[in-house]
Amino acid sequence: MCKTCAVTTHVMHIPTHSSLHTHTHTHPPLHAHRFTPQERESFGRNYLGNGFVDTFRRQHPDLVGYTYFSRRFPQLRTQNRGWRLDYWLVSESLYPAVHDCFHLRSVMGSDHVPLGLVVKMDV
Repeated sequence: MCKTCAVTTHVMHIPTHSSLHTHTHTHPPLHAHRFTPQERESFGRNYLGNGFVDTFRRQHPDLVGYTYFSRRFPQLRTQNRGWRLDYWLVSESLYPAVHDCFHLRSVMGSDHVPLGLVVKMDV
């Protein structure tokens, strides 16, 4: 529900952040220089606190899934040692239509992993 109007709005937002939302979004022992308490708190406040849902985390609460791997150390991608910087966020009102959210780790060409989102159109 839109906070300033009386209509239901469905929103999809695909941010690529240069910060991490939680400590589970980086592989130990990587030390994320952009992993400050203020940045984690602002992600929660600005997105999750305003009615957005992290679709991947809601559907796969225990799955380790990174979306960024440094090109300086290409072996980290094969070792699944990276950061989760990319998100499919949807409004809570749209979330029931989300069928799946997934990472396409086998697709190469960037230091970021493409994300997939399947939305049911009949909801």
